[in-house]
Formats: sequence, C-alpha cells, structure tokens
Amino acid sequence: MPEVGWPLLFIVLGLIGVAIMAASRPQLFFTREPDKSEEEGLAQQPGEVAALKPRRLWAHLLNAMPDEAPHLFIYGPSGSGKTVLAQHLIAGREGQIVVLDPKWQVGKWGGAPAYSVDDEGSYAPIDVAAGQLLAEFRRRLRLHKHGQTDAPLTVVIDELPDLNDECPQVRKLFLALLRMGRELQMRLVALSTGRGVEDLGLKGRGDARRSLVTLRLGAAAIELRPELAKLARPAVLELRGKAIPLDLGEVRPTISPLPRERAWQPAPEIPAPTAVALPPAETLAPALETAGKALESAETASGEGVSEVEKVMIRGAVQAGKGKTETLQALKGYSGRRHREYSTVWEAARVERVGQGELA
Repeated sequence: MPEVGWPLLFIVLGLIGVAIMAASRPQLFFTREPDKSEEEGLAQQPGEVAALKPRRLWAHLLNAMPDEAPHLFIYGPSGSGKTVLAQHLIAGREGQIVVLDPKWQVGKWGGAPAYSVDDEGSYAPIDVAAGQLLAEFRRRLRLHKHGQTDAPLTVVIDELPDLNDECPQVRKLFLALLRMGRELQMRLVALSTGRGVEDLGLKGRGDARRSLVTLRLGAAAIELRPELAKLARPAVLELRGKAIPLDLGEVRPTISPLPRERAWQPAPEIPAPTAVALPPAETLAPALETAGKALESAETASGEGVSEVEKVMIRGAVQAGKGKTETLQALKGYSGRRHREYSTVWEAARVERVGQGELA
C-alpha cells in the first residue's frame, strides 16, 4: 500500500471504532426544542416516537405531546433525582401547576403551590385539595360537553401509592385523570420512592394503565437495563412497549420561582342545594291558595293594617330562619289585632317559602 494510504486507513478505522462505541452506549437525551422537520416527523408517525431520530427530545415529548405521553409516573429510590426531574419538567410546561406532597418543605418545587400534611401529621389537607381538584375535573367535564376548554393544569402527586392508601379523594382523582384528564387538559406527574406502577391498583384497568408513561430512575432503571449501571444518572422511559435508555446527567434543578399566576387556585365553592321535604301535592296547592288570600287581606285586617315595610321585615325574618315568636317580639306585636295580623303575614310568608322549595 502506498505510504500516503496508511494515515487514511487509520483515520477510517478510528471513525469506525467511534461509531461502534457510540452505537453500544445508551443514547443521550437533551431538552432542546425540535426543529420543523423533527416536529413533522413526530406528527406523521406518533406510534413510532421511540424509533425516530428526535427521540433525544424526551422532555419535549413528555411535556408537549399529550397524545403520546398523557401522564407520567416517575419511579426510583431516594436520591435518584425524582424531584429534580419533575421540577425540571413542570418548569417547561404551559398553564397552571399544583402539587400534593406529604414530604413538602420550604423551597421545594421551585415555589410551586403545594398541599402537604398539617402540623399534626394528618393527611387531611391533601385529601381536601384532591377533592377540590375533583371538583375542577367535573367543572372542566361540563365545559368539554359544550366544546369548551380551559388552560392546561399539571397535577404533581409525590408518593402516589402511599397517598392512594391514605387519601380516598386522591385515589378517585388519580383514576379520573387517567380516564379523561388528557381531554380536559389536566395532566398528572406522579412520583414514588419505594413502590412501582404495579402497586397503583390498575389491574383490570387497561385503558387507564396505557395512558400512564413510566420513567424509571437509578436502581429501578438498572433493574430493567443492567447495562446502564455505568451511568451516573441512569433512566429508562417505558413508552408504547419499548424501554428507552436515558442519561439524565445534564438535567439540573430549576430553582427560579414560578410566577404567581401559575399557581392553581380552586374555584369558589357553591353550596349544594339543601334537600327539601315538600308537603304532598294535594295539600300544597290549597295551602298556597290560603296563603295568597291571607297576604291579600293582611292590610285590611284592621284599621291600621300591616305596612309593606313590615311585610318585608317579616319575610326577611322567615328567610333567615327566625321563629314566629322571635319575629313578632321584634315587631312588638304582642296582643290584640296587630298580633293576629303579624301572625297571619308570618304564616303566609313561611308557606310561600315552602312552596318555593326553600324551607322544609
């Protein structure tokens, strides 16, 4: 071989060696935004995301592609980086954020609002918050019925398997989000330290299970892909039946406070209507007729009658739940014709309220 050819041969062999080493090591995943061609590739072949070149864009996939990854379950031992990763993801999401975290402490989650245990260690505040989120779910469901949507909302639940056991409302919320959260723009990011997805009670709920993408970290990832043991921060993304190896070594926590407007707040509660026991229909109509006549004749029951102002006062007392004696004493109608007139107006006003379904 000519002398000049040896250097070229060594270069070619070196490039081949580098290619072989690159092919044998886990893929590195970054969080840059995709270019136009990559977006088109993701849109054209959504079922083969894991096999496409843009698979490096794992954060974009988990954040901006709800059809592929509606909800995320991050699983790994303590110190594997679950909170860092979840915080990194939610900082890049649109819309509002709410966190349910029994182990919350000041400074965690980059300033995101969090519901935690109370000072006595009770899970009640978390369960109440989950109930409020269920009300939000139902509100969005009503909007969805009329073709309307609301801003995206990410619900972060730390130690999900444990909260499922401790908080009945969390369990209901979890299943509701898996079932229809994507359509309502409510997405779940759940974390667990010692218990995997098999402990979430999804046996027999295939549709719900398929909407939950699992991301294993640390030892949980190595358990599935032993070759990742050489990485400092190994991870495996389980997506559409594929186990995609990740290296999360470049992921850093997002410590900048989240804007106040990103903090989800429950809508003001609207009291539920009180159940009312109405009289039978055959007795209600005559009672209302009698009440009407009584109101008409109240002003002419005596020379002075009952003024409109006094009628308003009596009706207001009935509406406020005041008794007859208390009302009449307030109006100083203790005896004689005025007492009878006041009493007639009070009885008529109460029957009228019953007819409107406001009193039992």
